[in-house]
This record gives sequence, C-alpha cells and structure tokens, in this order.
Amino acid sequence: NTTSAIAKAMATRKALERMGLGKRFCDVQFDRLCAQPMATVRRIYKHFGKKLEPDAEARMQLYLKEHPRFKHGKPQYNIK
Repeated sequence: NTTSAIAKAMATRKALERMGLGKRFCDVQFDRLCAQPMATVRRIYKHFGKKLEPDAEARMQLYLKEHPRFKHGKPQYNIK
C-alpha cells in the first residue's frame, strides 16, 4: 500500500534526522522541478556541497531542450 510505504519512509527519515543525518536529504517539489529544472538542480548540488561543472550543466540544458515535458502530448487521466 502506497500510504504505508510513504509513512515508513517518513519515519525512517525522521529517525535519521534524530541521528544527525538530516542533511542527507534534499526535498524537491515536483512542480518546481518541472517549472525551474536547472535552478532546482543547482539547489540540490549546493545542498550537498557539490560543484555543478559547466560541461555537466550544458549537457543537462541540452537534454532539457531536446526532451521537453509533454513532447509527445500531455497524459490524460480519468479517475473513476
């Protein structure tokens, strides 16, 4: 069940935070990732103390340009 899996994951995360390991997590909101992918990536790299190399950033930009979201149409969901 998805709800119990999420609850278990959050309990594990809270336990790790109590152990001082909270910095191992970087929360990312999906809507922000979609709206501002490179800004989100830069924030993730900064959170973990990593340098986003210019060539890696350029490859990511190229990927985003060549693979836009909904390139093949927006999914249609029908919850019944």
